[in-house]
Amino acid sequence: MRRLFALGLVALSACLESPQSEVAYSAFATSDLASSFEANGIRVRLSRAEFAFGPAYFCAASSGSSALCKSALGEIVQVSRIDLLAPGPQALGTVKGFTGQVRSVSYDLGLHWFDTSFAVEPSSTAPEAHSMVFEGTLARVGEPEEGFRLVVDVVPQYHGQRAVPTAPAEAEIADERTKLTVVLTPEAWLRQIDFDAVLRTAKRPIVLDTKSPAHDAVLVGLKVARPPEFRFSRL
Repeated sequence: MRRLFALGLVALSACLESPQSEVAYSAFATSDLASSFEANGIRVRLSRAEFAFGPAYFCAASSGSSALCKSALGEIVQVSRIDLLAPGPQALGTVKGFTGQVRSVSYDLGLHWFDTSFAVEPSSTAPEAHSMVFEGTLARVGEPEEGFRLVVDVVPQYHGQRAVPTAPAEAEIADERTKLTVVLTPEAWLRQIDFDAVLRTAKRPIVLDTKSPAHDAVLVGLKVARPPEFRFSRL
């Protein structure tokens, strides 16, 4: 009987969930973007590079999609405009939520398609109502520079969904002595563009809008080649 009683206590303790505590901790973004780099023989110089991030929702499920993550373990509710050319970390606001195991994240990049909206809506802090805006010059070696402008929109595919419905994010949130760093690699996104083809075929002035191959190339870089990394650390 004593053995059965002990086994019952073990089973009961296994069924009980660990109590969760409310936490709030800081989030930052970092970027590796230099103001000048060379891509396949084309010199790219940037005078402007702005990026909208947020909101973001962290989930205990392995998928951050709204269908599988009914309640967030943490969230960043604000939308921040990040200067990708600025050195050092930039504040993304506060992650508010609970202790526990984070396994995935979903997020928007300044453009939202809410359940109550009939169309995609930009945040007031999104650069010129886009997810990203780049401006600068392009030039082949020995040739004069030509100005260019590129806008990128990362749009939710479905009504009520986030622009990036699920992405990896792993951490054990034990208390508020936590920091989140979102690592952005925009140079890798821009290197997906065939800048030589842009110089050969684009109309002047060079304005690369959301229907251009350059726009789609940046989306491949962002979503496939080098998506944002979510790194949690203990303070």
